[in-house]
Amino acid sequence: MTPLEDATHPGYAMDNHVEETIVTFDKTVTDELLLSYVKTREGADKAGGYAIQGTGSILVEKIEGSYDNVVGLPVRSTLKLIEKVLSGDDAEDGVEDSRL
Repeated sequence: MTPLEDATHPGYAMDNHVEETIVTFDKTVTDELLLSYVKTREGADKAGGYAIQGTGSILVEKIEGSYDNVVGLPVRSTLKLIEKVLSGDDAEDGVEDSRL
């Protein structure tokens, strides 16, 4: 979000972005290995129940898309979106201007 120079309602420009990343888990992971991982409690406070950036990476076969999106925030996409909103340039994505 960024303030608009004029005072039009709601007074700011904003946009959004959806990032999709596909995580494929290793089908050869045994119940014993999975139970051992659960017992580490590493994934207890993670949204997906595992930490790809830690020991949980042993459960993952591959990812398609942004690694940052799996860990937390898709940094590159977020920075592009911030730049787009600040510049007011929507032409590159063919998206309508979301400023009101």
